[in-house]
Amino acid sequence: MELTREQQAAVDARGENFLIAAAAGSGKTRTLTERVLKLVEENSCEVDEMLIVTFTRAAANEMRARIQTALENRLQETLDDELQNRLERQLILLNGAQISTFDSFCQTVLRRNFACIELDPKFRTADENELDLLKREVIEELFEENYSAGSETFKNFTDEFGGTVRGDEKIHDMIIELHKFSLSMAHPETWLDSLAAPYNLPANARLEDTIWFKILKPHISDALKKISDDCAEAQRLADSYRITIKIFADECPQVEALGKTFTDWDILRRKLSSIEFNRFNAGGKLSDEQKVIKTKIQSLRDSYKSKIDTLKKKFFIADAAKIISDLRELHEPIKELVRVTKSFAEKFSAAKRERGIIDFA
Repeated sequence: MELTREQQAAVDARGENFLIAAAAGSGKTRTLTERVLKLVEENSCEVDEMLIVTFTRAAANEMRARIQTALENRLQETLDDELQNRLERQLILLNGAQISTFDSFCQTVLRRNFACIELDPKFRTADENELDLLKREVIEELFEENYSAGSETFKNFTDEFGGTVRGDEKIHDMIIELHKFSLSMAHPETWLDSLAAPYNLPANARLEDTIWFKILKPHISDALKKISDDCAEAQRLADSYRITIKIFADECPQVEALGKTFTDWDILRRKLSSIEFNRFNAGGKLSDEQKVIKTKIQSLRDSYKSKIDTLKKKFFIADAAKIISDLRELHEPIKELVRVTKSFAEKFSAAKRERGIIDFA
């Protein structure tokens, strides 16, 4: 079966990075196999000069088998002596080619260069249960050291983030998760160091100028649009089916005004608080069709009332000045959270080295 135009383009592409995105069973492995064969035939490189990594051992084994089959088939087809010699050489080199899982490749690099990072050459990969126990041991020891030092900053930090008379398990979990997440960053320490900056707000700070407002605004704006759309649809249905909803005359303009250019926290907070929802009632005698529509209108009204209530309870429980004050008070605890997390990372790394173990990260 011939390759598609897109697959052939992936086989032939040179001198650039590119991404192949396709569904399962669509021929990605075959395309990659053909690309490897083409590079070999062009004398661009040897198979043991390529790095081919996958997520599972099964996929890696399949990839190696497919490349071997492709080389053998091509060897039988060609009459070119030079190409035959080259293909035969690739079949020999294939045994040592780096076709493996990501973690297997990384372990190979470490074993070849253990001395450069002072790693025990007999290291092994620890299982998750062993690592979990080690993390708990390290973080409990770390907290004991900090409590013994009597730092007021550390005490304030534990108070702020949930330390209880029953222990600091909640904070332990948070630090372990923060450390784990930081390892997904290109520069974990730099990323951790950046966490406290958004809380270090100047005296004249406006909530609308902070990163928090930029983060929240799209979510709030989206909710306001849905509220306005629900209200407009309810009013449209009432008008279309000549159902008199007396409260809409006052209520809908207030609801629709919520979504008008949300740029000031306190103004929107006052608007949300000022809306009063009176008892829903459709005046006059209604036909069967109108009764069905009335139910839809009431459902839409319940929907936007619920969304408004959620906004008030979830986001607008305090005015801008109080939020700014609360954010400032978190600056020192966040700095301490970062310090303790970095200390945990150092101690956990040292504990792994001492035991001659590594984890996936």
